[in-house]
Amino acid sequence: MEGFESPVYSKNTIEFVTVANEFCKFIESSEGISLTQFVDISHRVLPLLYLKATLLPEDVESYDEFNEKFVTEETYGYIQGMLIEKFGEYNTYDEIYDPLRQENDEPAQLSVAEGFADIYQDVKDFVMQFQVASDEVMQNAIWECKQAFEQYWGQRAVNILRVL
Repeated sequence: MEGFESPVYSKNTIEFVTVANEFCKFIESSEGISLTQFVDISHRVLPLLYLKATLLPEDVESYDEFNEKFVTEETYGYIQGMLIEKFGEYNTYDEIYDPLRQENDEPAQLSVAEGFADIYQDVKDFVMQFQVASDEVMQNAIWECKQAFEQYWGQRAVNILRVL
């Protein structure tokens, strides 16, 4: 699919790219802001990111090759470490919902910082892949991001919002 009929150029895709880019810039520049400011901004940006992800096109072709990943282990570790420091004693929370959880299982201890870092990793890879400007790479990026959202980071975003 070439031109403006491609899902790559749809209104919902362009809006998601914009929000995803803003989310990444927020995370990358959050070291210098207070925890209160971080939480206030997160209350606005996470629901918007979630909403825009739900509106990504469904009818996107995916190609057999996988897109390049841009977020390195070092970058992931830096983001996670910076957020662990920011959240301090408020970083961990009990997560009770797990579809595979048995009735007598203990709640899992999860990390707010790790959740943000996981979302950042998928969203930043998407943004960087979109900058390649090849229709095939951008379509794969949409497909991969939509899959990751539905299978993982969408629920993480909801969990983090509940904790915040």
